[in-house]
Amino acid sequence: MNEKLGGTRLPPVFAAPKFCIYCNATDCKLTDEHVVPFAFWGYLVLPQSSCEDCARTTGFFEQQVLTKDFDFLRQALKAPSRKKRVREKFVTVKGQLIPLQRKEIPLSTVLPTTSRPSILHDLSIFDSRRTHRFLASSANMDAAMHHTTDSSPLEYSMQCSDKSNFYRMLAKIGLSYFRCFYQGPYNFTALQSIILGTNEDVFELVGCVEFDSLAHDTIWQISLKTQQSLSGKNYIGVEITMCGFMSRVTYFVVIAEENKFSDFALVNRTFCRTIKFRKT
Repeated sequence: MNEKLGGTRLPPVFAAPKFCIYCNATDCKLTDEHVVPFAFWGYLVLPQSSCEDCARTTGFFEQQVLTKDFDFLRQALKAPSRKKRVREKFVTVKGQLIPLQRKEIPLSTVLPTTSRPSILHDLSIFDSRRTHRFLASSANMDAAMHHTTDSSPLEYSMQCSDKSNFYRMLAKIGLSYFRCFYQGPYNFTALQSIILGTNEDVFELVGCVEFDSLAHDTIWQISLKTQQSLSGKNYIGVEITMCGFMSRVTYFVVIAEENKFSDFALVNRTFCRTIKFRKT
């Protein structure tokens, strides 16, 4: 397996905001912030941009996502980790614990899908009770299916709240990436409150804009984009594509209306992490 950075040879160097991008604190110790988590092949770092309290908050929900939702994918692809731990050799399928070898663990992970951010639909009230549906597919999924009595596809159905940490992580990635290019005085109160957990309406600003189930070797891709609402308003945001090897979902994190940033030029920069496979 070969790894390489997509779109750039060396990690770019961004200017330090010198304030916390999540709570706007300045009179405190500031830490460097990985835009995409380090344990998910993240190499973009925004220096001196998170206070210790916010770093603990974001670190907690990132850990929940990476060790639960993405654990099998990270294990199969030998993702980087700062902590050495013994990984479980069992996977739960339809409520059954199934012993699997590392090579048998499905390379696909479950990626949630939803509609576009509700602000793009000009909605003031969002129905948080709606159900998300997931389909986990993988070249190695048959290995898991042989251990079950039901041969139907592994389909998951869960409430939006079950994936709130995942969408909070997307919001955090979106805001930190935007702050790499814009460090002006504008306060992103709604997005900040979603990241810090004081606003549960995450789907107002975070949603899905594209999905396909083809095989990909790009683990993640991130770029600045604009999206238009149904009423014709243009919103600046961050487009984040996450891949589970056999599936790809593109999410959009709304930053603010484009007219709020008349002094900001939308830069056409895209970063990604690509994992190349080769047969042994």
